[in-house]
Amino acid sequence: MVEPFKRILVTPNTLTEASNLLGQHRDPEKSQLLETLRIFIDESCEIVVASAEAAKHRAIARLGLTDTALLCRVTRKTPLFTVDLELYLAASMVDPYSAINYRHFQDR
Repeated sequence: MVEPFKRILVTPNTLTEASNLLGQHRDPEKSQLLETLRIFIDESCEIVVASAEAAKHRAIARLGLTDTALLCRVTRKTPLFTVDLELYLAASMVDPYSAINYRHFQDR
């Protein structure tokens, strides 16, 4: 799904959440998943959205810090790829072409 994109942008927030979720598995699966995450991080482009900047956005109370930080960077040129419906809808309100809902492609 992400192959057509030249680069994948990630934030420290999303990487931390992914690491925490993957860390809930037991070994040997946990080690394999975290190694895959390490490779993914190495191949991604990390951008930082300051928490203070995200906290100023009106969506913070509804979406939380991680999702609001992503919303701060969503554009047509840097679309959001997500399974989170609430985040997808919020990004679509910024620009209908700035978000891709993975669920739309999942069953194909």
